[in-house]
Amino acid sequence: MAGQPVLPYPHARNDCAGCREQDADVELLDHDGRPRRVPHELCHRCLGLLVASLALTESGQHLDQPVTLRFRPARGRRI
Repeated sequence: MAGQPVLPYPHARNDCAGCREQDADVELLDHDGRPRRVPHELCHRCLGLLVASLALTESGQHLDQPVTLRFRPARGRRI
């Protein structure tokens, strides 16, 4: 054996805070640009579910208010 296989990204596998089934793709940020508390690293699937959920719950009584979500590539995903 030649040792441990090299991962394509320098991070733990299945590290999505939402589902724990996929690798996290993005890190959610608060309004000041700092990482949110929980959950803050999500895969593309969980991010999509969160965006849809926020659009329905945070866009006002008549669903006409914009919703803002800030994010960046998760740690270890930059090239």
